Amino acid sequence: MPGTVWEGTAPAIYPDGKPVKIKPQFRRRSVELIAIHPPDRIAWSFGYPDVAQGNSILTEFTLANVTGGTQLRISRSWSRRQGWRGLVAWPLRPVQKFLVWITLFQTGSAISRTFR
Repeated sequence: MPGTVWEGTAPAIYPDGKPVKIKPQFRRRSVELIAIHPPDRIAWSFGYPDVAQGNSILTEFTLANVTGGTQLRISRSWSRRQGWRGLVAWPLRPVQKFLVWITLFQTGSAISRTFR
């Protein structure tokens, strides 16, 4: 059902017993189901509830029937920062777009590996 929220926690130690170096505010992560339209669309919002000025990221998955199979489209959106932080981030937008593209490419690859 839309509005359902799950909470995940980061592991405290690696499998080899070493402690994980992670800031306390990033230990918890919330996942909220935003929209579901079976059988072709689902959207989730990911965020860190312990970060004071954290923005949640909306990730949407859409399936489309094409000749020879099914095409998966993944999109990500978030709100931009206002004020001086937005001005500082402006020159870094090409780098940010590239990093988002890498993340989406890896997510799509992981999903496609599951169905091979």
